[in-house]
Amino acid sequence: MSDDNIATSERVGDAPRALVDAANRGDVEDVRKVLADSKTYVDGKIDGRTALSYVAEAGNAEVVQLLLDRGADINEKDKYGRSPLSHAAQAGKAEIVQLLLDRGADITEKDNYGRSPLRIAAQAGKAEVGHINIVTTLIDAGADVDPMAKHRWYRYRDGITHLVFNCSSRNVASENIHLLPDQLQQLHCFLEL
Repeated sequence: MSDDNIATSERVGDAPRALVDAANRGDVEDVRKVLADSKTYVDGKIDGRTALSYVAEAGNAEVVQLLLDRGADINEKDKYGRSPLSHAAQAGKAEIVQLLLDRGADITEKDNYGRSPLRIAAQAGKAEVGHINIVTTLIDAGADVDPMAKHRWYRYRDGITHLVFNCSSRNVASENIHLLPDQLQQLHCFLEL
């Protein structure tokens, strides 16, 4: 079998499986080797997701940097409309969220269900894995936190409201209140609780 046939047979969708597998494992050297092949399509997808999407969720900053330096689309969405920023936010990977924001990730993007990275982080709401820090980071970066401005907000709690609901039973609700000391008008949603 020729090298061209091997390369083609190892491809799933538009991405070589080796890139996604190495990225998933956080194997920096293997990622470098795969990326050294000029034919590697860094934004190719396997199971609807790019290597950057997988590694953002896994939390390996060095591999995220490698993929971005190679030209990975920081806002490339998966089949559910979720970006690498959304995956990192849900997984509680604060370092990756900050890295993606620093590199220009779109904080306003929404997935196919209308959820922003802030809403996704707040819905995950596990203080012990960094969601409070992520929510703070996203708010500081300009994320919209006003659930009253959202379509049907009363049926689909949004933003900070999710974080308070999800964390209140863990005695961390007081941490949520300090998130918006100069934006208390944003907390009018608490009046409806």
